[in-house]
Amino acid sequence: MVLRKLAMALLSLGVILPGLSHALALRDVKTKSALGEPFSAEIELSDLGDLTEEDIKVSLAQAEDFERLGIEQVYILAELRFQVVVNQGGRSYIKISTHKRMTEPFLDFIVRVSWPNNTRLQQVTALLDPPVSKVSKAKEPVTAPVVVVQAPPVIEPVAPVVPAPVAAEVASEASERTYKVKT
Repeated sequence: MVLRKLAMALLSLGVILPGLSHALALRDVKTKSALGEPFSAEIELSDLGDLTEEDIKVSLAQAEDFERLGIEQVYILAELRFQVVVNQGGRSYIKISTHKRMTEPFLDFIVRVSWPNNTRLQQVTALLDPPVSKVSKAKEPVTAPVVVVQAPPVIEPVAPVVPAPVAAEVASEASERTYKVKT
């Protein structure tokens, strides 16, 4: 009796689990372009199970979805192109790009992702940083030149040198101080 209940429970799990194995998850968007450049970004995919690129369909959401979520659907969003890249055992992602240069500092849109028996809407906000100057990118860091300054030599005052007395002067001084001994 217990064995029969266990077998039924395992059979039920076997029926339920295949549907749960494809709980595709979308991570944060990573913007690869700057303001004034054609838009390029990636959204990492995880929990793909055995899904392939052909199984996953990505597009911009319908106008009704934008209205329902209160997001303005601006004209530039029609330029977005989506490509699914699935690397088995590696990093899988949705590549989003445009050919037109972006003039707004951010894009706010909704992605519609569909795979067998599932559909998901994901709001995406991508921020675009100002472009980095190509001149400053190419330049090597500048270091200040090293200047070695030596302190001037210290001159210490020296006592004046008195010339040695000349031998003739010594002899005359000696003769004046001499005395004769009486015997």
